[in-house]
Amino acid sequence: MNKLGIQQRVLQNGAPLDLDKFEWNEEARVFSTIQSGLVLHFNNISGITFKTGSRCTFTTGAYCIFTTGSRCTFTTGPYCTFKTGVDCTFTTGWDCTFTTDSRCTFTTGSRCTFTIDSYCVIVRRDILQVIQPKAGELIQLCPYGIKGYLVNGLLDEIPHIIADGILSKIVSKKGNIFKVINHGSSKQSYLIENNGNYSHGATLKEAREDLIYKISNRDTSKFKDSTLESILKKDEAIEMYMTITGACEEGTKYFVDSNKLKTKYSVKEIIDLTKGQFGNETFKQFFNK
Repeated sequence: MNKLGIQQRVLQNGAPLDLDKFEWNEEARVFSTIQSGLVLHFNNISGITFKTGSRCTFTTGAYCIFTTGSRCTFTTGPYCTFKTGVDCTFTTGWDCTFTTDSRCTFTTGSRCTFTIDSYCVIVRRDILQVIQPKAGELIQLCPYGIKGYLVNGLLDEIPHIIADGILSKIVSKKGNIFKVINHGSSKQSYLIENNGNYSHGATLKEAREDLIYKISNRDTSKFKDSTLESILKKDEAIEMYMTITGACEEGTKYFVDSNKLKTKYSVKEIIDLTKGQFGNETFKQFFNK
């Protein structure tokens, strides 16, 4: 999307925001403005970073990052991160992270993390639980159907971790490798963290292999010099496709497991291989600028 395309999605007082009142970094997908009172329509569009003033209303897809003023309203997909002022309302999917001021209302899916100020109440409707956090506490709700929540990483005074929607008791930790016991299991398994991404596995090898599908940094700048003839290893191709298109882990893994893939691909071969799949047009346009 170029700046003119972005302008049609950002309204102020019912009209598109003047071009000189905002910045759009197409490569990094960052929208920046000091303006307030905006309505931003990015329905089903993922991977954008927003920096705005107060009283803004957002509708977006997944993997978005918001740094805003007060009294904003968000309707987003999963995997979003928010840093806001007071009096904000959130209706989001799962795996969202909130750092807010006071008097905020959250209606979210599962696997969300909250860092809040005073006068906020969390209502879990799946188990009819009301949570009154103390200022400064890091609250992590247990996955759907599991009663309780983590306070600063502790559940019943025992170290736990919630990663990819799985609640696990921490047995030991060495560097970025955890030995854990997942909720509902009695067996130890492995959990690896890398740049904010997590992967599980019955063995350490399985956990390491799963990391290939964990993309959190959607900075496409490292691919700017790639061409249709560029050759990539299988894992590099997967990372490139997910980063550029915002394709989810589950969908990408299903596609890879359903197709017998080579060890190396050119960018052109990736475009041909993914024809008709989610993100194919976005991926193709990235290399046809």
